[in-house]
Amino acid sequence: MTASHSKPAFKLGQSASWRVPVLAWLASRLLIALVTLVSLHLNPKRHWLEVFTQWDSNFYLEIARQGYTWTLGQASSVAFFPLYPTLMALLHLLIPDLLVCGMVLSFGFFLAALIVLHKLCVHEFDVVVANRSIWLLAFFPSALFYGAIYTESLFLFLTVSAFYFARTRQWAWAGLIGLLASSTRINGATLLVPLLIQFLVDMFQNPKKTRVGTVLWLSLVPLGLVSHMLFLERHFSDPIAFWTVQSTFGRMGWNPLEAVSRDIAPVMAGHWQSAWNVPVDLSALLLAVITGLMALRYLGVAYGVWVLLGVLIPVLSGTGSLLRYTSVLFPIFMVLALKLNLWFYHLFKVLFGLALIAVAFLFASGIFIG
Repeated sequence: MTASHSKPAFKLGQSASWRVPVLAWLASRLLIALVTLVSLHLNPKRHWLEVFTQWDSNFYLEIARQGYTWTLGQASSVAFFPLYPTLMALLHLLIPDLLVCGMVLSFGFFLAALIVLHKLCVHEFDVVVANRSIWLLAFFPSALFYGAIYTESLFLFLTVSAFYFARTRQWAWAGLIGLLASSTRINGATLLVPLLIQFLVDMFQNPKKTRVGTVLWLSLVPLGLVSHMLFLERHFSDPIAFWTVQSTFGRMGWNPLEAVSRDIAPVMAGHWQSAWNVPVDLSALLLAVITGLMALRYLGVAYGVWVLLGVLIPVLSGTGSLLRYTSVLFPIFMVLALKLNLWFYHLFKVLFGLALIAVAFLFASGIFIG
């Protein structure tokens, strides 16, 4: 069960709300930068720009430069949602280098996300849980994506903020932020489910303080997805082009069991060189499922549902990139911070840090990890 709303809201101006998030942000970013420099030193033919312009990053840069394109049978930019590249294009009006725009957004939104998460954890529990959650998230193995041209930082910031506004009964802000989240990723639209659950819980626990009409603000959440679908229908005659094109990225189907079986087959056959990341992604899936179920009990139904939905949607079409998708499911880190004793907390922090070094090195070396 989550903490009572009677607990006073945490003020953004208090130093504790900034100190640990800023330290964790700096420490994790410096570690990744150091690993990246080592990787580039060992691979002198590889330019540092290559690190920040690989895989999904190229599609976001393409959208920001020239808008959406779709070539049938090829991986195309219609697979990606518009808010992040739109913000890049807007910032490009002030900053000449579009690559720098993306990095500024990712670094900035990650720091903002850590600050809001700290506020949320203090509101729900206490400063100790808040500090632990921040450190665990900042050094999660796929936390390198919070400095890359990917949507992780923006999506994390928006979803944490939506929960914070919901838990403090600011439903208009929760709905508006949810709309932005569904303009960032497809599963942003599913934010409606945990927010609606939280509203119903709040209404049941505090009927005198809950205005039923305010739930209408939550109807804004899926409008980001809807507007993007209307755009795709108008320009490409396929409102779900973002899903239609997934097969070109190696993702397909609607059956999670079939998807897991397909991805694990090369591992079972001993082809580790081409499927080394499958056990990593399956470990992330296991972590998300276990902590998601724990969140149902220890954080509240809304938090648990958000984690479980967050892994269900990508698993529908495959296990690839689950390590990255898991990183934005912030209740995972709240559960670990709350339930791990001090010894296990430090063990997890060390293991996360070592794994982050390995993953950052692989990513900087041009090896696909998500």
